[in-house]
Formats: sequence, C-alpha cells, structure tokens
Amino acid sequence: MSDKSNNDFLSGFIVGGVIGALVAMLNTPHNGNEFKRELGKNYKLGLEKTGETCNELRDSLDDLQKNVEGKFSHVVDDLKDKAVSLSKRLEALTNRGARVLIEDEIV
Repeated sequence: MSDKSNNDFLSGFIVGGVIGALVAMLNTPHNGNEFKRELGKNYKLGLEKTGETCNELRDSLDDLQKNVEGKFSHVVDDLKDKAVSLSKRLEALTNRGARVLIEDEIV
C-alpha cells in the first residue's frame, strides 16, 4: 500500500469513529452524566477483565515454561548419559585396537 492510501484509510477510520461516537451519544437513552458514569463503569470493568486475562495468561505461560524445562532437562540428562556411554565404548574399542596392533607387531 502507498502512503497516500494508508493516510486515506487512517483518516476514514478516525472520521468514522467520531461519527459513530456522536451517533451513539445522540441515540443513548441516558443523559450526559449518566452516560459518562456508565462509560466509566464499563471502562473499569474492561480494565479488570483485561487484568484477569493477563494474569491467567501469565500463569499458563509459567506452567508451560516449567513443563518445557522439565521435559528438556530430562532430554539433556538422557543425552549426557548416552554421550558418557558412547565415550566409554569408544575408549574400550580404541584400547582393543591398540592391543591388536601391539600384538601384531610382536608376532
């Protein structure tokens, strides 16, 4: 999109929002003070719900992190054990190969 169409879209969006707000205020069954009170109450309720949702999301992410860490540490431990086992096998094979070479030279 070009800058002009972005600006046109943004201008239309803002103008549409202002017109929608004016229409809502004109068609509301409450007077101005009641409307403001209701708007403030809904705003506070929205903030509370947003905070609750953020806390729930944070808790879920903490649980997920612990779960992943637990599984990952298990995988790391398994890999370490396998690496130690392979290292011991390689050392044994190397020692066996060295003995064979030494025996071949002696014979």
